[in-house]
This record gives sequence, structure tokens and C-alpha cells, in this order.
Amino acid sequence: MLQGKAEITEAIVRDPETGLHLLMAHGNAPAVGEMLGSKRMQTMLDRFKEYYELIILDTPPIMGVSDAWSLAKNVDSVVFLVRWAETPRETVRAALRQMELLDINVGGIVLSMVNLRQQSKYGYGGYGYYYGKYKEYYKE
Repeated sequence: MLQGKAEITEAIVRDPETGLHLLMAHGNAPAVGEMLGSKRMQTMLDRFKEYYELIILDTPPIMGVSDAWSLAKNVDSVVFLVRWAETPRETVRAALRQMELLDINVGGIVLSMVNLRQQSKYGYGGYGYYYGKYKEYYKE
């Protein structure tokens, strides 16, 4: 769509299992960062707002490539995902400082892939109790 090669009706796919409407990135387009921060991208997002109540953009790590920064400037709110025991604290601090400087609204921070056994050592063991009690719920 950003390259002008597809219309909205051609590009958006409905997942029959969940009913979600998906727009997938395809291939290696030239100057992706520029396209994602372009007026055309903003126009596309504005057009989507006419059809959808909630639009979720899944981006690469914000500190890894410029693509995520380009998108973050054009959305209402960012949910910052931090991976347990992998994302360095200083990286998290730097990203949050940069988002504040760029006036990017951080709607929340999610700590992912938490090791509940290790986490219980920090004095928050109550969650470990529930995980053990309801562990069958979390199996795929």
C-alpha cells in the first residue's frame, strides 16, 4: 500500500480463526524507515481510523532500527515491550528518555517472558502460586 502497488481491499486479510484484520509487511522495500515516517503512512493510518476502533502496529525493537521511531511518532500511544532478563535496564531507560524527548505517549510497559520461579525470589511469590495452581491454563 505504501508503495502504491495495492489498494486497502487487496492488502488487508481477515484471519478466519480470530476475525482480526491484518496488514502484513512483505518483502524488502527500499527506504522502509522513510516510508513509515512519511505523509503517505500518516494518511494510510488516518484512513484506517475510519474503519477500525483499534489499530495495533507491531514494530521491530525501538532501539534496534529507525522504523519503530518513525511509526511511534504517528500513533496515539505506544506499549513498550521489555523482555525479562534480556533487555538491559540502560536500554529501557534510554528508550523511555528518547520517547519523552520526542513527545511519544507511552501508554504502558509490558514485561514479557517472565521467569516466574526467578521472579518469586524478589518477594513477589504470590504470582508463582497462581501460576503453579493454574499452569494447565497456560499450556498450548
